Amino acid sequence: MSINTTTPLGSVVTLRSDNRVISFEEKPKKPTTTVVGACIYILPYESLLRTKQYMGIGGNRDEPGNFIAWLCRQEEVYGYMLASYVWDIGTADGYEELQREFAAET
Repeated sequence: MSINTTTPLGSVVTLRSDNRVISFEEKPKKPTTTVVGACIYILPYESLLRTKQYMGIGGNRDEPGNFIAWLCRQEEVYGYMLASYVWDIGTADGYEELQREFAAET
């Protein structure tokens, strides 16, 4: 699948070989990779409690990826690579693109 890297992809992620997240950026203007962070997060309770600290310093409440980007600078965070594609259907254009993709496969 071709990805247009001139358009924000979502959260862009860089992982070490052990899957530790070494950088996480929410919707960069110029993505440096096509590895994206889907909004599927599993956090230990202690990490979840850090949302209060994050909000206390004025953290962005709108995009959860900003919390993960901040958390990566506070503690070890690990990612899991999905074996398939993830589509962003947060817009009508994204939904239409997904429909075209599935129609091409059938």
